[in-house]
Amino acid sequence: MSRAPWTIGGIGPDGVPRAAGPWWAERGLAGASARRWVPDALPDDLVPAETGPIAAAARSAASAVPYAVFAGIVLALLMFSAHFMTSALVARILVPVFGFLAVVAAARWLSAQHLDEPWLGRLMVLGVLAKEVASVLRYRTLVNSYGDVGDASVFDSFGRKYASFWLGHTSVVPQLANIRKSNFLRWFTGVVYYLFGADMIAGFIVFGLIAFVGSYLWYRATVEAVPFVDRRLYFLLIMFAPSVLRR
Repeated sequence: MSRAPWTIGGIGPDGVPRAAGPWWAERGLAGASARRWVPDALPDDLVPAETGPIAAAARSAASAVPYAVFAGIVLALLMFSAHFMTSALVARILVPVFGFLAVVAAARWLSAQHLDEPWLGRLMVLGVLAKEVASVLRYRTLVNSYGDVGDASVFDSFGRKYASFWLGHTSVVPQLANIRKSNFLRWFTGVVYYLFGADMIAGFIVFGLIAFVGSYLWYRATVEAVPFVDRRLYFLLIMFAPSVLRR
């Protein structure tokens, strides 16, 4: 009987025959699936309610609330400053602070959802710090190595014009034939500047935070689809390896 190139079958690691199917379907060790790990039930006298894994997960999720509240306050101050203050320093300080607090809150909540990834929260926090530092270094590369000449400088120019128009500071708005490809980034930079302040350094950090969210979603999609992948190693590659090495 003929099979597609991606179809496999035969005897599994546990010696149990497996039906033929795509390589990605239920192909973990001993037929492990993408279902989340659930701790084995133990007698109540062995696992006190206040110290069991479920209780610990609940405490971890609850501890995310203060960080989420602080992140919301910082975001409100940041957006207020973008509309009523002209200092770029405010955005340069508040954008990374907001990103850090938001990720700490998300990391604590996600750690409670994925008990089989005890390292997740710590690496997420380290990942967002790495993204923010790398974003500033990328800006310095543009200024010092390229003489402020690059696509980012073009996007910055358009973004400032859009933000200035939307804030009512000018009646002139840039005209774009469409908002596809590079034109989308010209327009979207204006959205970023309108919301968070017209500053290139802050803008670099915002785009770095967006990249962080995308990296995590890419990681989560992969480990759900391919359950036998080494999760920690893959997370490290996604978050910390330069993009040129991941292609």
